[in-house]
Amino acid sequence: MLTKNQYEDLWLHQFYMNIPLLGIVPPNYHEYVLREVQFQDYLNLFNSDPLLTYQRVVNPTYPEHGPVYLLRNEEYYLVGNYPWPGMEGSIKAPIKYILIAESSRESAAATYVYNSNHTKFTHYFSAIVSAFGIGGDNKNDRLYQMACKGILLIDIFPFSIDYSRLRKILNNKGVTKYFWDSKTNPYSINNRLNEIALRYRLDEKWDLSLMAPYLLSDYILDPKNGLHPLVLSIPGVHPFTFRKSLSYTHSASRSKLLKLCISTAGFPHATLIKYSFNHKN
Repeated sequence: MLTKNQYEDLWLHQFYMNIPLLGIVPPNYHEYVLREVQFQDYLNLFNSDPLLTYQRVVNPTYPEHGPVYLLRNEEYYLVGNYPWPGMEGSIKAPIKYILIAESSRESAAATYVYNSNHTKFTHYFSAIVSAFGIGGDNKNDRLYQMACKGILLIDIFPFSIDYSRLRKILNNKGVTKYFWDSKTNPYSINNRLNEIALRYRLDEKWDLSLMAPYLLSDYILDPKNGLHPLVLSIPGVHPFTFRKSLSYTHSASRSKLLKLCISTAGFPHATLIKYSFNHKN
């Protein structure tokens, strides 16, 4: 999780200074924290080394406020009740399927995929559930089944803003690449997945697909742009599948790239996700 200083520094130096952000208010740090807590709730379902896992503790300053996560930066964040009581570390299966999205919607911590209290339709969650044949009586159940199958969705950017006018600029200014594989960016996909690999088990055949909007996903996958496969302690099959082409024709596909899961309608598509991992129900 980014500290407030890290969050504001990334906004200033990577977004504000590179993009004509006319009329765009700096995203709320508190909303980012709420999303990160929901993400950590999900991660804590996976079995890990207790010494390397963020722990829920009694708030040392305001114990009446309930449990909090103790993070590396020694700041405390209120998290409320854990969505899966007593289930922390219950999933022994490793993380195998990693999906990359762009970011949550504007002012939408409440609609975030990992928010178990949000039950309305979203294209992203629906596509994942359908692709992997996930059932369940409620969103909590479906999220738990996602974890049981070793599925992880992770965003490229920490800021909840409207990216529709910004994607080309972010690509051309090198911001997308900086959030993809930079070793100096604490929020880069490469750094965060390496930290996850340290704390939780990655399957030896882990793989990655992109379900961020087309302009962003296509930019990452196009070799002329110089973005390379991620380098993790466990290479998985990701380096070999990163730029593979589809071996079939699908009417919904906007691209011939296997790992680009966005349909011609502009949304993630369950069939494209399923085939991107050669997943069969």
